[in-house]
Amino acid sequence: MTKNELAKTSYNSVYLVRALAQHAPKFWPFPFYVLVVQYSNMQIYKTKAHKLSGSDFHEVHQKAFGLYTEIKKKSKRRAYIRSAFFDNEKIFLDLYWHHLFEKQNWRDRVRRLRYYGCALELIKNSRYNPNVTKNPNVPNEVLYRFYGTSAENEFFCTQIKENLKKRQKFLISVFPAEGPIFY
Repeated sequence: MTKNELAKTSYNSVYLVRALAQHAPKFWPFPFYVLVVQYSNMQIYKTKAHKLSGSDFHEVHQKAFGLYTEIKKKSKRRAYIRSAFFDNEKIFLDLYWHHLFEKQNWRDRVRRLRYYGCALELIKNSRYNPNVTKNPNVPNEVLYRFYGTSAENEFFCTQIKENLKKRQKFLISVFPAEGPIFY
């Protein structure tokens, strides 16, 4: 099977071929098509939401925090949205803002904030299986990574943490998926 035949197999494979073609190192020991076959079962959710526009942090933060306050007004205590993948369980959003402001680099904050609206849509509507890993630092936590594309066809990753003891889920991070996104 050639690279072109693999690219035609499904919608997600086309994105995977493009991503791997752009970012695969030349010294990679395996053939290119083996990588596509290995990761073609990963599902990437296509959102209708556009990235948030703005030239600096304050413009993008104002739009992203506006989305957050709309959601926060609907709940009495903590802001949450319901996830389709987790059978309409609550995903709490407040931990995302703490994680965002731990970042020292302002450009990194803006880069992450631009995909906030896309991430909310992905969490609400996606039923695709994420990559699941146990947190190596905390034994009773599981990390879920959902991959999606914005309306501009740019890859991003949404990370959700689940506390197994309390059965609570938190949105931790949203970031553009640059380079090899499969780890």
